[in-house]
Amino acid sequence: MSALQLARFLHGMTAHETDVRLDDAALRATLGHAALRVPRALSPGARIAAAAHALAHWLHSPSGEPVDTLTPIGTAVAGLIEDARVEALLAREWPGLATFWAPAFAPIEREGLTFGCLCARLAKALFDPSYRDGNPWVDKGVQLFDEKRDALDDYRAFRTIASRLANDLGQMRVRFEPDDGAWLRYRDDNSWLWAQPAAAAERAGHEGIEMSAATGGHGDDHDDEPPPAPDAPRYPEWNCHTQRERRDWTTIVERAPATSAPPPSLAALIDADRRAAKRMPAARASELLRRVGRQLDGDALDVDAAVAARIARRAGHAPDPRVFRRRVPHDARGPVLILLDLSASTAAHVAALEKRAAFVLGDLFDRQQRRWAVHGYTSDGRHRVYYARFKDFGEAFDAGRRAALLAADAGMSTRTGAALRHALALLRREAAGTRGAVLMIGDGEAADIDVFDPRYLVEDARHAARGGRQRGVSIAGLSFGAPPGLSTILGVGPGCVHAANGDALPAVVAHAAGRLTA
Repeated sequence: MSALQLARFLHGMTAHETDVRLDDAALRATLGHAALRVPRALSPGARIAAAAHALAHWLHSPSGEPVDTLTPIGTAVAGLIEDARVEALLAREWPGLATFWAPAFAPIEREGLTFGCLCARLAKALFDPSYRDGNPWVDKGVQLFDEKRDALDDYRAFRTIASRLANDLGQMRVRFEPDDGAWLRYRDDNSWLWAQPAAAAERAGHEGIEMSAATGGHGDDHDDEPPPAPDAPRYPEWNCHTQRERRDWTTIVERAPATSAPPPSLAALIDADRRAAKRMPAARASELLRRVGRQLDGDALDVDAAVAARIARRAGHAPDPRVFRRRVPHDARGPVLILLDLSASTAAHVAALEKRAAFVLGDLFDRQQRRWAVHGYTSDGRHRVYYARFKDFGEAFDAGRRAALLAADAGMSTRTGAALRHALALLRREAAGTRGAVLMIGDGEAADIDVFDPRYLVEDARHAARGGRQRGVSIAGLSFGAPPGLSTILGVGPGCVHAANGDALPAVVAHAAGRLTA
């Protein structure tokens, strides 16, 4: 297939003259407006495939799109999705053209987790409806693409899909690699799509940049950090697939979080919350009460005791008359640990609500003369579960500690199970025979860069909470943001309080604290 024949092919399809040349040195096809350069090394069939692919771009792709806001990985994924979109549009009009593209996809197999392998697998899955890959990222890309197949002309909708997939790769810490065309040789380098050359992508690849969702897709330089200390705390992790714990699977790294100046409005909101909390007589009256069962009188029926009494009566025994529940004074002196989720998913709004809640809780526990601490966590893979102690047991919540909590940034991921196990271990040292409690505050999401199954870390956190409760620790949750929040981990019931926003925050916080003794 000569350059002249390719030009005639394109002329027959478009009725426009096209400058087509075969290039001895080129590794990838390149195109401009009515100009196409094809590597001479391509087979005749691949040359036709390249010309047809260029035609798809000319007919259906916008050219010169701004690339300033895109990371190299974002640019590459956007190009991949655009390639699939325009080929689908062209094949819808001329189905026979797909036969020229099909041979390029045959060698691609379900293996390899590098950037190039994942992109090639997704490209094949988007081209061949019968192909089932099984990789969660690839399958997600297919699902998102298929949901929009009836709207292939909507370029912006598919750019949104590309952004979501690129962000997922960032969370997975997939290292960016420039596309050298080794997988799909007939496709061009996509430089025609963008207003600027994609040289930045090549630089990023040589520098070994890893994309990070925690930093919004910027480079992550955690490899420059020292490794965790040999004596760093290590904890198991529950594998829900094998129903077994992975021994010493996660590592806790205690360090202060990244900080930035808090918005001036946050301190004012906290002051207002604290003043409102002090004016809540109902909350103060219920702070030191707990509900107990098997009482001679009370304000509610103890169902378990009533059933036992009925069984005893039917068996001919004297029933126990203590079948009521009532609230009695409770010495709430056991230590309580407030555990804050400081991951990127909490964003600025939820993180601010968490900090406001921590201040109100601190005042509440001080009034109860109860020992308390406030800690926070994020993660960056199983070997880096970062844990910060803003205020520890026995320490004063002084100006310095308050400022550290206010300035803490939200970022990175959420390995909740590991953080909860560490919190429980610290609490056991403090409890000394009293019943301790953990109050978890966050949005309830559990995710990390090295975990692809969305269920895995939720089940692990659930397992950690169950273990703590079995050892006598009271664990409750206060979640902000979209439901279901922490109920996915702690279960639906009185032990978990959910608030969509900061409305009536002092009352919500007092209610959540009451769950620790109910």
